[in-house]
Amino acid sequence: MAPLDRFQAGIWKASLDTLDTPKRLPAVNDDSDVAPVLRSYHASALVRGKLYIHAGCPASGRLATLHAYDLATHTWYKIADAPAQPRGGTAISAVSLTPDSELVLIRFGGNFYYMPSTNTWLTVYPAPDPEHGFPGARSVHGLVPFVIRTNATLEGIPVALLHHGERDASSVGHAGAGVFWNDAWLLVVTSTSTSTPSLEWKKLRVEGT
Repeated sequence: MAPLDRFQAGIWKASLDTLDTPKRLPAVNDDSDVAPVLRSYHASALVRGKLYIHAGCPASGRLATLHAYDLATHTWYKIADAPAQPRGGTAISAVSLTPDSELVLIRFGGNFYYMPSTNTWLTVYPAPDPEHGFPGARSVHGLVPFVIRTNATLEGIPVALLHHGERDASSVGHAGAGVFWNDAWLLVVTSTSTSTPSLEWKKLRVEGT
């Protein structure tokens, strides 16, 4: 599956208040080697004025790259690639792993997170849900920040919600849909007593279809 060309792709801006026609925001270095190659099935997240674009599928193969688009200067930056295998259909999310820590980008699959302040990827090892174990492998899933009421009763601090996604790929690849999960998991910080927070998966009860 070929990605869109640069005039169709790129960063687009629209107003939710006025519902104006979206317009593309060209970067000052769109045609440089620093700009991300065209792709599909990539992930994106916004952190403090920068839009991060990660992984995805170019015309062939998969990527492990990470780029940042500065919304103030309209400039692309090439930053540290993710460790492990390149991926398509992954997800990233901006969360704080401790109340006073910086926003980091977490990624399901390989259990890594990226720290913008140091331009480094770090590895974490969340503990399994005591009853249900770990979330199964998946792609094209949801991974979003999760904030719970301060008066809610729950052991630990939930920081992200992982849900759904493709479990078994289609025999025709990107041209068709495979078999999908119908589940949801919380990523919970159970301790911040060390430099690396302790994390645990908590499977949620899914009702309905």
